[in-house]
Parts: sequence; structure tokens; C-alpha cells
Amino acid sequence: MNFYYPTKDEEDKILKEIGYSRSQLERDIPALRLWLQEQVHLPESRLKENDIFLSNFLVGCKGSVETAKRKMDHYYSLRGKGEAFTNRDTFAYVDSVSKYLAMVDIPKPTPEGNCISMTQLLVDDVDQYDGVDTLKKMTLMFELKLRTVPISGQHIYILDAHNYTMAHFLKLPPSALRTFTSFFQDAYPVRVKKILVTNVHQVLATAINTVIVPFLSKKLKDRFHVTSDPIHKAFEHVELLSKDIEGGKGSPLREMNDAWEKTLKSSQIIKDLLPALAEEADETRRPQLKNGINDPYFGLHGSIKTLVLD
Repeated sequence: MNFYYPTKDEEDKILKEIGYSRSQLERDIPALRLWLQEQVHLPESRLKENDIFLSNFLVGCKGSVETAKRKMDHYYSLRGKGEAFTNRDTFAYVDSVSKYLAMVDIPKPTPEGNCISMTQLLVDDVDQYDGVDTLKKMTLMFELKLRTVPISGQHIYILDAHNYTMAHFLKLPPSALRTFTSFFQDAYPVRVKKILVTNVHQVLATAINTVIVPFLSKKLKDRFHVTSDPIHKAFEHVELLSKDIEGGKGSPLREMNDAWEKTLKSSQIIKDLLPALAEEADETRRPQLKNGINDPYFGLHGSIKTLVLD
């Protein structure tokens, strides 16, 4: 199973939308790599990242080198922090999550060029569900995309709560959820079009709005939608989704989920990355300003480009 790869024309359209040029991107990649090499407080694996990884940070930050540096520093600094970012160097959690949850990237984008990711419980057995492992696998999917698709459009995330109960929600530690939220909005360079949580009953909706929403940035809050409607009523391009969903025409969810599990476990990129996920930043080595204090802006230097709002 593969992520959707935009054509060159589609890439050019994406770059134009964010006010960024391919020539500028090609100049910024080596500059960002040089900066990353100088960040001796970050894990050694930073020196092995490919150009696709760097491109994702630059494109995801709409051409702002400074914002890309901030996100990249946060990305590495979160390793080893909290339950969702420790003990990630094996495939054990991938195996366990695949048994109860479908977690897939849809192979076709929307007509507007937006990528689609979706999760849905395959079984309603609460005993099988592990909230932390679920976050770990979701992050691993993000890790793979960061290193395989250099230029992406905006993303739509569909989290279907069919069969998801308060008993499941209570198995998701708030501390792990907060750390994951920090990763998603402060470290992962994705441009979010919408996060759609469907089939949500009232009690669960209250819990989501109480526990999750307060930690979201204003921009994410505006793009985060919780509804009791099923997917086919809440999502306008349902035909792109699995045939298991009313109106969907794609492959069965279990089939796609199995294919994605195979992709994760067979990927040489992931095999090489897993040991590195155990590395942690060393804050005692963080570059300092001339006055001797740690740089509050993570050693960011250079010009700040104008941001283009989505």
C-alpha cells in the first residue's frame, strides 16, 4: 500500500498555493540541512535524514525556514517524552493495534487534492484496545510519510467513533494525549484541512470537548469537527472511502489495514528509523546565545518569510 504521490503539476499547484517556488525549496533544503547538522543537542539520527524529510518541513511550514526549524527541533525533542514517544523501537504495537483498529491512508485524494487518512475500530472489544499503542502506530504512519512524499497538499483526518465508547476513551492517558497533541500541532509539518470525528454519542462528545479540544491551537479548533452523523452524511467525498462505508467504493477496510501493516513492517525506511526513535535530545548541549543563556528560539537564525494562510 502506498501514500498518494502528487504529479509534478499537482506539486507545482501546491507550491503556488502556499506562495513557495520549487527553486526556493531546492535552495532551502541544503540550508536547513546545514542548520540541522549544527544542532548538536539533537539525536545523531538527524544527520541521516533524506531530502524528502526536509522538504516536508519546509512545505508544511509554507516556506518559512524559521518555522521549519522550530518544528524540527520540537520533533526531535519529543523523543523519549511520555508514554506515546517511548518504547517505539519494535513492531509490537503495530501488530497489536492492527488487530482492533483500521488505520489507513486513502490511495486517492479529493478532487481538491486533499489527502485523506482514516481510522475505525474493527472490533468493539475494549480489552484489546490500547490507547498508547494506538497513538504510537499513528505516529509511525506519520514518520513514514515524512520520508516518502516530498510535497503534499492539505490533509483530512476522519476518526470514526463507531463502536468507540467511553470505556475506550478512558484507556487513553491524558498525559499521552497531550504529548501526542503537542507533536501533531507543534512538530509534525502537516497542513490540516479538517479533522472529522464521526458517529460520536453525546457523552463521548462532551469528553472530547473537555479533554482534547482545550489543548488545540485556535487554527486546529476551527478545523476540528465532532458530529453524531455517520461518515456518509458528514464527508462529501465518501465514494473515495472503503466500500464498508455507505457510499464508499474503495477496498474493504480490513484489506487496506492489512496492506498498510505490511507496508510499515517491510519498509526499509522504518526498519532503519526504529532504533533511532530511542534516541533523545541532550538539552545540556543546546546552542547558546552570546550572553550564555540557552536560545529560547532553538538557535533559529536567518530571515523570516511571509506566511501564506491556508
